Amino acid sequence: MVSSSGANLFGILWIVRVYIFMALIAAALVSPAAPAVAQDAPSSAASQPGDFFSGNVVSFSATEITVNRKGLGKESAATRTFAIDSNTKVEGALAARAHVTVRFVVDDSSARAVHILVR
Repeated sequence: MVSSSGANLFGILWIVRVYIFMALIAAALVSPAAPAVAQDAPSSAASQPGDFFSGNVVSFSATEITVNRKGLGKESAATRTFAIDSNTKVEGALAARAHVTVRFVVDDSSARAVHILVR
């Protein structure tokens, strides 16, 4: 036989469990909307990925780098020149014939190197 205080305790625990369950469901419904809003607006142009070009360095100076990429056939070779400025991040030591990957953005019909990785 259950006393009346034991029955009240069981009723209170049941109500507390129901409220906790409802709070968890409400939190689950609200939380997915918050990250979607934060991802819609990009913070700056530097955080955008840009395009990539890999190949061997043909020539380089303080203001530009020229990279040649050969494909499977000689007809698919491509050479691109990228501008280098003070914001360009260079990882490694640039040298002629070094293999590099260049992340770049196109500004006013010219390509500007954002990041150069020497392999």
